[in-house]
Amino acid sequence: MLYLGDYLSTIIYEIAAARLKADLETIKLADYYATHPYLKHMSVPHFRIPTITLDIAVTAQGTEKIEKNQSVGTLNSGCQIKNIREIIDPILHAAEVTLNDEELQTFDSKVGLKAAVLSLQSKYASAVRTSEILSNEIMSLLMQSKGFLSIRTEIKREQLAEDIRNTLQRYLMENAPPCDRLKVEVTASELNKIGNKDLLTILHLEITEDSLEWVTEEVLGERKHRLIQE
Repeated sequence: MLYLGDYLSTIIYEIAAARLKADLETIKLADYYATHPYLKHMSVPHFRIPTITLDIAVTAQGTEKIEKNQSVGTLNSGCQIKNIREIIDPILHAAEVTLNDEELQTFDSKVGLKAAVLSLQSKYASAVRTSEILSNEIMSLLMQSKGFLSIRTEIKREQLAEDIRNTLQRYLMENAPPCDRLKVEVTASELNKIGNKDLLTILHLEITEDSLEWVTEEVLGERKHRLIQE
């Protein structure tokens, strides 16, 4: 018996592993083509997997409570304003941004309201979306503060916004509330034991390849590597 999420992630991992093996073989072919008197003038075969369609049969066996689930980041009761301010304080300190007492009160009030609205809108809001909204609200407030004058360049402002967004996202994912997991049977032997085939659930999956590639960019005189869409 497996968790449905683990089963599906294994399938996706195997497809990614297939692409990896294909790319490794492409490298071998490229080396061979480069040394061949005729093949070196031809293009090296490189295969992709645009879309895979799968119909997967499973049967649900019930749910199980999990103490902690880090697969989905949410805005929960543990993510209060004091915590938000505490987790971004090292970032502000590193950027030499300070807030006076009045600005801190405004920060707590406005960011608190935004966080409360987000928590009411969706109990399981995406950590990515939530961190994006909160970081935009925080940056809007910081740009109005006197201590923000030290951030003079657009590049530094963008870096600060990215640091705040990534830090909030990690915090939300690490403090996600417990979430029930769905247990399923997936093996042919177990599915064949089911007398009533109406109890089977057929999952129709379309898995589309959306590859990433590493690029090197120069930011403030430093070479940095990051992933972008292929």
